Amino acid sequence: MKIRKLIALAALVPALAACDDLFEPAIENIRDEESLSQTPGMAEGVLLGAYASKPEFMPRQYNAWDCTDLATDNAVANNATRLLSSENPDPNFQLFNRMTTTWAANDDPMGTWRNARSGINNINIFLGIVDQTPWEASMPVVNDLFAKRLRGEALALRAYYYYILLRAHAGPVDGVMMGVPIVDEPENGASDFNQPRQPFMDCVEKIYADLDEAIKLLPYQFGNIGDKETPSKYAQEIKEAIGTSKASPSIYYNRVFGSQWLGRIDGRIAMALKAQVALLAASPAYNTTNDEARWKTAADYAYDLLKLNTAGIADEGHLFWLDLDNAASGKNPDEIIWRGNRENHADLEQAHYPPSLFGVGLCNPSQNLVDAFPMANGLPIDAAGSGYNSANPYQDRDPRLAAYILCNGQTAGVNDDVINTLSGQDGIGSSYNSTLTGYYMRKFINMQVNADPDATSNAYHYVCRIRFTDIYLGFAEAANEAFGPTGGSYGDLTAASVIKGLRTRAGVGTAYVDQQSTKEAMRELIRNERRIELCFEGQRFYDLRRWLVPLEKLNEPIRDANGNTVASRERKYEQHMFYGPIPYSETLKYSELRQNDGWR
Repeated sequence: MKIRKLIALAALVPALAACDDLFEPAIENIRDEESLSQTPGMAEGVLLGAYASKPEFMPRQYNAWDCTDLATDNAVANNATRLLSSENPDPNFQLFNRMTTTWAANDDPMGTWRNARSGINNINIFLGIVDQTPWEASMPVVNDLFAKRLRGEALALRAYYYYILLRAHAGPVDGVMMGVPIVDEPENGASDFNQPRQPFMDCVEKIYADLDEAIKLLPYQFGNIGDKETPSKYAQEIKEAIGTSKASPSIYYNRVFGSQWLGRIDGRIAMALKAQVALLAASPAYNTTNDEARWKTAADYAYDLLKLNTAGIADEGHLFWLDLDNAASGKNPDEIIWRGNRENHADLEQAHYPPSLFGVGLCNPSQNLVDAFPMANGLPIDAAGSGYNSANPYQDRDPRLAAYILCNGQTAGVNDDVINTLSGQDGIGSSYNSTLTGYYMRKFINMQVNADPDATSNAYHYVCRIRFTDIYLGFAEAANEAFGPTGGSYGDLTAASVIKGLRTRAGVGTAYVDQQSTKEAMRELIRNERRIELCFEGQRFYDLRRWLVPLEKLNEPIRDANGNTVASRERKYEQHMFYGPIPYSETLKYSELRQNDGWR
């Protein structure tokens, strides 16, 4: 909300200035860097523009464009007739149909090229003016602190954009793993845009460098401090600068680093991004030399953040979207590292409720995903002695199954209506918007929302960009690959202890975790745990690819609750599709910009 207001204010400044003389021609309203640097509102508007250039892949869960699980074995979009119909075609439904059958360099729903490159250019402009801008000219101490903090934000944001570019577009060129062009200077009409891609690890090292500097400049977390509290970063510097002044040091600190800046990138977000980048670099798809040191680096970077997380594994972290008090107040639950603005709406429920609750049942979880949830005792459903009963398949299961997926016979909606997903209005293929699999998505849904168009009630929602569970799982994956299930020198944290902690939190037994004594067995358990915990959060599509799973796994048939294959959702990924393409239009324009192998 604050960012949107500041962007609007920055946009209003030139409009007001243009009214100074209605009768004389005005100088063309284009600001150069020198002019921008003398106008703090306009200068910060450049950075806020970079914040606003978020790529389409961001998991805004109530927007079908971003629900990338629909392009995996986790789920399908319903409404096959609408996908194939020319009458009132819905581009959001069509998106993942294209994704799974006709993914092409000139039709790339997962592409982030344009928005990310635009965001990077805005940041490069801002970095050129941040130190010259009078952020608080009357208070030199505050002015210097603002410059440091804003530079840190910009560097972390640039690293973030390079990360999502790598995730979406890095890949092999003539067998050599390549990243993207590295651009550190602002581009304009006179720039040479015909730049070659840089080696993948050069891009990774560039990201690390930006994040390391950002972490030095940013507070761990924005928030007010009191005079008697333990001094935080810059507190001593402030005391020395103001000397014997009667002003309280906390006034200066809070002005720059106080709670009013919550939502902007802070030190822990930068640390989380560093851990995510390291995990990507260590993964089989990108670690083509099988450099085992990369796994240790990924574990180290994740641990750097986790050791500062005094809350540990948050008790209700797996149900973070139900923390309505924090959602309404704008605060973060202990689970959340970075999230978007809270928004008051019923969009998510209208998109994913079943038809009887006035929804369009967009996301239909697969039987494949349902089978991944273990029994409450922690055993896989196909393990000997698990207690699984095919006649009552949802009994005594991992509690997360009922929390994340609406299964047959569960209640839902403001009146706790029983939902029959196998027959009737909400049953498989029974109506225009009914499920194709016998399941509906429950995760992120607020059951207090009434989606009835004649009596709609809204609720607060927010997009979670990074949560601590993601970092814990990344640590577990990297630590297991580097040291095995129980190895490493990270205090009480091991790959096994993390998985046991997450399962204990969810109410699932942990004896099965102790039985996975080899790296290979623990690897499969960690990957399954990641699939469960992070389902519908925009992770599965990229996880399958960075793990370089067998091609048949990418194309695994989607099964419904009756055991049938959902034929209308057959996927046809090819071997080169473990990596996304460089946009075809860009490779046509620039001869130095080589396409990934296999794409045309």
